Amino acid sequence: MLLHLISSIFCSLIFIAPSQISCISLTRSLLQQWNPNLTSITKLDLGVKSITDMEPNLFQGLSNLEFLYLDTNMISKLENNTFKGLTNLTFLDISSNSLNKLESLAFNNLENLKILYLDRNKLTKLDYRYVF
Repeated sequence: MLLHLISSIFCSLIFIAPSQISCISLTRSLLQQWNPNLTSITKLDLGVKSITDMEPNLFQGLSNLEFLYLDTNMISKLENNTFKGLTNLTFLDISSNSLNKLESLAFNNLENLKILYLDRNKLTKLDYRYVF
């Protein structure tokens, strides 16, 4: 669903020198499709989108991404490798969702992650080995 949800706006952005786009805010937009050719993005705001599912490898190809906002959605679970490929990610906001389960490798390979917001979710326990 999210993959389809993200595509249409990015398809139209592709004609605006995609190699020069570094920040995209899609908060409250009606995004329909995703185009992973925007490899220069360093900030992506997908807050307040009614996102429910996060597919593994969804952000593959966005290795320059440093800031990712997924706050105020309806995400209930993070699968293994959801953030795979985000090797430069330093900031991740998943607050104000419905998170009640984190797979053990959900945050795998986020070596540069410095700030992680998980507040206002439904998590009852958090194994630090999964995050750190």
